[in-house]
Amino acid sequence: LWIKYVEYPWLYAFNFYSAMPVIVFIMDSANANGNALLKLLPELDGKATCLVGNTLADFEKSPQLADVDVISLAVFAGGQPSVIADLWPKCPKVRWIHSLAAGVDTLCPVIMALPRGPETPVTNAKGAFSRSLAEYSLAAMLHFNKQIPKLQSNRAAKNWDRFI
Repeated sequence: LWIKYVEYPWLYAFNFYSAMPVIVFIMDSANANGNALLKLLPELDGKATCLVGNTLADFEKSPQLADVDVISLAVFAGGQPSVIADLWPKCPKVRWIHSLAAGVDTLCPVIMALPRGPETPVTNAKGAFSRSLAEYSLAAMLHFNKQIPKLQSNRAAKNWDRFI
């Protein structure tokens, strides 16, 4: 299987390269999630050079495009997987592709169609959302089991009947 899962992919990237890596983040910074992600990127100052965009035109002006080591796709932030295909010929040094989401279903068809694509390691955020998803699932089960909507409407109506 050509998809390789790495427990801590960012540490892998920073230890793998002797020079500071150049990372392309494919996302829509006008999107609420993209804007939130954009605010986190200064934490990488001094550790990586970050290029951000969601179209080929967003990246073409960068003189560092040919030195890109990592492509990171944020589909949840409006990132378009097709941009990877557009960037690919201009980024001959890409050694790794990372999906900031848990799934790679939109990413795999694009990568498989590219030269060097199937040989390029792909990682994802598998497990990153496990705890929050478990908490949400438990909260949802309790919400419906304990009839929270009925409790809320009874409280608003000042109706104190026993129904549980």
